[in-house]
Amino acid sequence: MDRPTVTPPDHAPTPFTPFDLGPNRRVQNRFFKSAMSEVMARQGIHLPTQDHIRVYERRARGGTAVLVTGNVMVDRIALGEPGNVVLEQGTDLTPSRTGLTRCTPPTPM
Repeated sequence: MDRPTVTPPDHAPTPFTPFDLGPNRRVQNRFFKSAMSEVMARQGIHLPTQDHIRVYERRARGGTAVLVTGNVMVDRIALGEPGNVVLEQGTDLTPSRTGLTRCTPPTPM
């Protein structure tokens, strides 16, 4: 028995259509990676690693339009689990920002 073809109504866009997040901010599709706990930070250091960069680069190259970073603590005393990233006040974010910027495709307008 053949299954009927289902055509979404006009008000139900497909996952591959662009989406406006706000004025002057459009993403290429509706694929969204929500926050998860990657547990890849080195214990005792708690900063993003090259493994983090590779994971986010791979997802960006795969076409995910919005990537939300994982479980990030703001105080190492409140560590959720070993391997969590901790960005306390005064943490130098330059290395992380430089690596993660490579994961950001240009936003089409």
